[in-house]
Amino acid sequence: MTENDFPPIVTHMSKQVGKKNELKVVIPNTSKLYYDFTKEKNNYLNDDNRFQNVTSSYVDHGLLDQHIISIEKNESSITLNLNIEHIQSQLIRIVEDYNRNNQLIFNYTVGHGYVFNIEITNNRYRLDADQIFEDVKYMNNKYITALLALGYKSWFFDYKKFKNDKNIIINKIEMYIREYSYSLTIYDKDVYKKYKKLKKEISERDLDNEYKILDKVLN
Repeated sequence: MTENDFPPIVTHMSKQVGKKNELKVVIPNTSKLYYDFTKEKNNYLNDDNRFQNVTSSYVDHGLLDQHIISIEKNESSITLNLNIEHIQSQLIRIVEDYNRNNQLIFNYTVGHGYVFNIEITNNRYRLDADQIFEDVKYMNNKYITALLALGYKSWFFDYKKFKNDKNIIINKIEMYIREYSYSLTIYDKDVYKKYKKLKKEISERDLDNEYKILDKVLN
């Protein structure tokens, strides 16, 4: 698979995290964002029986759109090329809103020249206890086997945190009465080590940008 294919793969996403000036985000034509950016007619909206994912794709167009370098159109998707060097901190959420067969959520957390992390999440609802157990067991085995095959190693063999030379991946499961959330969060190793400090610095930059007018007023 190439960087212009959807869904993105761990091998590519692990190279996207960290201190970056640019970021490529692929949006399939089964995401409502595809139609936001292309301005094409969204025929899914004409189907009263369409599948609609519980979690929707999301971007803050007011913060994001001015940082678009280009939009490349592919056969069944578009690729956003973003300059993130001076972008306000924000979440870019890519979901196949209209595809029942892929309910994975891809969250990109970016800001001021950093891709802080990329999270892959699978949420399932309205399940009985046995199905939750079987689903989580399957997902856990699938993810652990794949990460070990990619050369990652687990700390203390608890399989909740993985690392290689450049990345840290956090494996997280949250279970509730009739639902669960399973996520993999990919970090650049250097960013992970100073994550809290970095997020605080970036938050201060966001506030400086938001209240820049005060620099003129308070004179």
